[in-house]
Amino acid sequence: MKISNISHFFIGFSVLSAVYLSPATAADQKVYEGELCYGCDASNAAIFAKKYAPKLTCYDGGGQFDQNDGQQCYSTAQAVVIFNGTTKQKWLFNVSHSIQGQAASIASDSISVSPLPLPQDLNTLTGDIIDYYDAWDRATKAVSDYYSSPTVQATLNHSQTHVEMASGNFCENEAVTHALNAAFDPRIRTAIQEQTESQLIKEFGSLNNAYTARRLTSLKFTVGITSIDENGTVEYLPDTRTVNMDFYDPANGHHRVVYNVDLSQGIDIRLNEDMTKFAGIKLGNMKRATAPIEGVPACLIEKMNSYYPATVTGSNSSGMTISLPADYNRSPGVSLGGGRCKWTFYNRAGEAMFSYMGSCP
Repeated sequence: MKISNISHFFIGFSVLSAVYLSPATAADQKVYEGELCYGCDASNAAIFAKKYAPKLTCYDGGGQFDQNDGQQCYSTAQAVVIFNGTTKQKWLFNVSHSIQGQAASIASDSISVSPLPLPQDLNTLTGDIIDYYDAWDRATKAVSDYYSSPTVQATLNHSQTHVEMASGNFCENEAVTHALNAAFDPRIRTAIQEQTESQLIKEFGSLNNAYTARRLTSLKFTVGITSIDENGTVEYLPDTRTVNMDFYDPANGHHRVVYNVDLSQGIDIRLNEDMTKFAGIKLGNMKRATAPIEGVPACLIEKMNSYYPATVTGSNSSGMTISLPADYNRSPGVSLGGGRCKWTFYNRAGEAMFSYMGSCP
């Protein structure tokens, strides 16, 4: 379904964090707090709404020994809409403090939640916002499915500026090579962004409509509470959507490349290091490791050096260290042969990122 007509959603909206629905005059505007959720239902929607209790305004009593003696706190009831992005169910509640004029410690524990009828304009608005998020999900899923195809992955080659020598470990067609290219090659990243743009145009009719929908919803709703446990702890789903590329490689632990897609300022895609993994190890964990990582495939080391410079230190008594610029084409275990070495990789600023133990070059 293409979503192209969104201009009517701006009637009566404010850039504040609450939702305003088209009134006759500003003085008559009805203010709603809202949350799009994926784990809410009729049994716990009121618990979600309770989190949006109105703010207490307190006046200190000025007691001789305790400023809270005689403290009086008041609040104004808040209308809160909770709507499920999966089931399309919607609930409107009046959230208030049943105790007024008492100290904050007493009033804050008196949150009351009662159901309200859902106005038609609010029902329409929340339904359209659900449609927006569904459209973003379909767009990013289409890109994920495209780049998870082995046929497409086989075309993800490193766009280096010189002719690359043949891999000593025969890595050219390995899944880890394609995964690293998807994560670090700027031309491939651009292609992923362009594919994402094409899918958003397919869903929204234009990129401008996609940006407008993103700005509208991001300013009005908390998006993505996925669950509430018995202790009232909530789990958040990131507001951004993701493109996920899975590379099948049972011999080496599989690989996954994940990009966050953010529409808040145009389309911006950034590598999600805590979801991206090579040889079954998350990139974020690689960077946080305090010791060299053992057991990684030789092709991961070889192809990582296609993108990042490295130092290689021998594990023998001499401990000799050599430096390898990016794209130096030295392969672990095949050039000089033998021995175990620590490969440390550096970013463009010269800062150490992570280390592997592997064969010496």
